[in-house]
Amino acid sequence: MKKLLMLGGKPIGSTEIAEYAKKKGIYTIVSDYLPESESPAKKISDEQWELSTADIEKLSEKVKKENVDGVIAGVHEFCIRKGIELCEQTGIESWCTLEQWDNCSNKKLFKEQCQSYGIDVAKTYKLNDDINYPVIVKPADSDGSRGFSICNNYEELEKGVQHALEFSDDYLVEEYMKCDACIIHYTAVDGEIIFSGISDKYSKSLDGGSMVMALQILPSRDEKKYLETVNEKAIKMFKGLGIKNGPIWIEAFNDGKRFVFNEMALRLGGSMTNYPVQYFTGIDQLELIVDAALGEKYNYVKEERKDKKQYAILPIHVKSGVLTKIVGQEEVKDFDFVQALVMVHQEGDEIDNWGTAQQVFCYLHITFDDKKEFIDNINKVKEKLHAYDEKGNEQLFYLMNLEEWNG
Repeated sequence: MKKLLMLGGKPIGSTEIAEYAKKKGIYTIVSDYLPESESPAKKISDEQWELSTADIEKLSEKVKKENVDGVIAGVHEFCIRKGIELCEQTGIESWCTLEQWDNCSNKKLFKEQCQSYGIDVAKTYKLNDDINYPVIVKPADSDGSRGFSICNNYEELEKGVQHALEFSDDYLVEEYMKCDACIIHYTAVDGEIIFSGISDKYSKSLDGGSMVMALQILPSRDEKKYLETVNEKAIKMFKGLGIKNGPIWIEAFNDGKRFVFNEMALRLGGSMTNYPVQYFTGIDQLELIVDAALGEKYNYVKEERKDKKQYAILPIHVKSGVLTKIVGQEEVKDFDFVQALVMVHQEGDEIDNWGTAQQVFCYLHITFDDKKEFIDNINKVKEKLHAYDEKGNEQLFYLMNLEEWNG
């Protein structure tokens, strides 16, 4: 029986990976500094290590002693990078090199890659440039909308830089794209790069904080235009980076004239976008990363998308307070239109007004035929799914006014 070590038992994707690995007959180990009660993947794993994912030296000793075959992580980028480092230090085969990871996850390096392949990116500024406001300031290598600021003058820009540096050693100042975004998906399988779908992403400001995802709809209205204008360039770039295996997603701004690449990740999406990828293409990205981590070949049969419904990912947000009681999860999962319910928080979690994606309670994945069915389905979920604080107050709220969506 092969042994798979997962770094981090709480981040999104951890439980899903552990559940899949166990079904496949793989011995699962989860390591982090949290007690089992606070680490959901630990609760279902075969073995638990109370070692921080940052402690590569101790993890290396343990990995060698216990004859671990593969290392994996959920969507948390710190844990993923530490996993790649751990593989390099112990000689375990890794699905990705550190150079590939940095070229994809570091926003500055990614922009340079895009430009070398003729892909549009947002204009960048230095602090002493003649800046055309508003601009956005963001950390060079942070995720989850943390450290982002929209700045309308130099005073705000200076504050935005300091805020970005709280999350990274470097930052970017870019033109503010006044349009919605799209998320473009690819899958790398043994060096083959497969286009795996594109969504329209709608964002809103969360309590005056960062712009965060409020809704995603697949397929995008502009999928054909993207395939005709950018797809081949993107595939050449990924092959040029030497990417062999893994889920790839890109956030791009779509102003109706061009696709402006913003950032990229070589990992599962934070809202578990592997579910719509599998729905539309038959490719199981979760199975792929488990196979790749163990040095095994992922076998798949790509499906043609025929007569599929539309697919929505709706983040349900949570107010500040202590999550004392959650009800309705299993009932919601049983609805025939629900493809997945990706939980981010659990009972006992203390929520603050972070104003970032950290304030998502769960990601709801549903299918539908038209706007009426979409709203009807969401209302059915609202009736069942609730989360309460210690005083019995409802904690859940929906950032997107569904009537605004012009589906």
